[in-house]
Amino acid sequence: MTTTTSSNSKSKQADWFALSVLPGQEVRTAQTLLKRVSGIEEVVVPKEVLKKNNRLGQRITVDRLIFPGYAFVRTQLMGEDGGLNNVIYGRVTSTQGVCGFVGTVRSTERDGQITTIIPMTEKEIADIKEYVARNKEEGGRVENALSAGEKIRVTGGSFMGLEGNVNQVDNEHGKAQVVLQVFGRETKVEISTSDLEKMAA
Repeated sequence: MTTTTSSNSKSKQADWFALSVLPGQEVRTAQTLLKRVSGIEEVVVPKEVLKKNNRLGQRITVDRLIFPGYAFVRTQLMGEDGGLNNVIYGRVTSTQGVCGFVGTVRSTERDGQITTIIPMTEKEIADIKEYVARNKEEGGRVENALSAGEKIRVTGGSFMGLEGNVNQVDNEHGKAQVVLQVFGRETKVEISTSDLEKMAA
């Protein structure tokens, strides 16, 4: 006999759970869950707005998944009797694109194999929602944002492979003045931040 229970068998409130889903199908899977499973109260696929420079040096904004391969659902896995709501559990796990619940622990006891599904904490989902809201309010996050004094490596252009330090930076326009060692001499050059990567201190 195989049973599946929540980590809190007495709780009948809706909890947040992390789902592993097929990469590239996060949004589609979320939409399908909302349509297919009546017990799903909310599905979140967190995205952020990212401001970056393309290879032509033009500033563009893109939407990017914060957690590729995951979706977060709020649902009540426990029934009124304290047991597993098999309808919701079965419909979620059989939905195309869903690989399974994250935080599933299986153990063997006298009555057979017990599967425990650990819900997310309220703080975990609150932190995610807060970041998404702040990112949207601020108009996005600058990719490869640098600070003066940071050690960097050049990843593109004629100075590729050289290492140096950031002297001045304009993250909003994607440009940085860096100090590089060129032929044994310190040389200040302006480089696109898309061609720079931070190095460990």
